[in-house]
Amino acid sequence: MISSNMNLWNINKLKDDLSNQKVNQRDLLIYYFLYGLTFTLALTPVDSFLYDYPQENYKWIDWGVTGLIYLVTIFLCYKANKGSRGKNFVERILSVEILLVIRYLFFFIIPYWIFHFTFLEETAYANTWELISTIILELIISIRTIQCMNDIQKI
Repeated sequence: MISSNMNLWNINKLKDDLSNQKVNQRDLLIYYFLYGLTFTLALTPVDSFLYDYPQENYKWIDWGVTGLIYLVTIFLCYKANKGSRGKNFVERILSVEILLVIRYLFFFIIPYWIFHFTFLEETAYANTWELISTIILELIISIRTIQCMNDIQKI
């Protein structure tokens, strides 16, 4: 899976390859996927401050589902970007993801938390709704990212 031109340890060689545009789209997919995998594994819900659910199952469901959605999104975006024939995969996916996260921070996360703290905080369903909202948000960002990558190819 890893091509012979990839530089996983030699940062100077990687910088040289990037500056001379010698890194192909497949290698960029692998670099970005490894980043996503590392990020997902680093957020494992073992004594993590990121997971506020008292029930252990919620933590693992949240981590597993959102991590899987994120990693699958990387591959689907790579395909939407025409795979190895595509151009600027990492630049495109990062740019789109960053703007979508910022957008949905304002249009989803903030309104959800206002709703959550107003109506759900002290109910028996608070953790369930928090889990559902996290998965929905990840799906929305994933679907929109893939759509944007498809749209870029049509322009």
